[in-house]
Amino acid sequence: MPTVSTGTTITMRSTVADDDRPTGAPADREGTYGTGAMIRDVEEVSRFISSLMMGEGSYPEVAAVSLEHHFAVPVGSAVELRATVTEASSHKMVTDVVIKAGDRAAASATLTQTLPESG
Repeated sequence: MPTVSTGTTITMRSTVADDDRPTGAPADREGTYGTGAMIRDVEEVSRFISSLMMGEGSYPEVAAVSLEHHFAVPVGSAVELRATVTEASSHKMVTDVVIKAGDRAAASATLTQTLPESG
């Protein structure tokens, strides 16, 4: 099993789709990458890293998430999520995630997961 430690970084790339739009957003934001979709993607990239650490059959619980928007990202834009482990122990993992559109950070997030007891 790969070793996951502080500083481990992975990148996930995707394109903002129609399904990623926020529900009930004002007209000027309805064609953009919604907060719910961003949090979903932050959780996905963070859980991928934790799966490397825990192995198959274990599932972490999200204990906390914070996300800060820096600018709106239109549907159809390519985005890159870069997740870096900032804390890793037998019971907890924290990842900092930057969501980039082009060469700019569109959002930044921190996700804390509690890891199940092993064995």
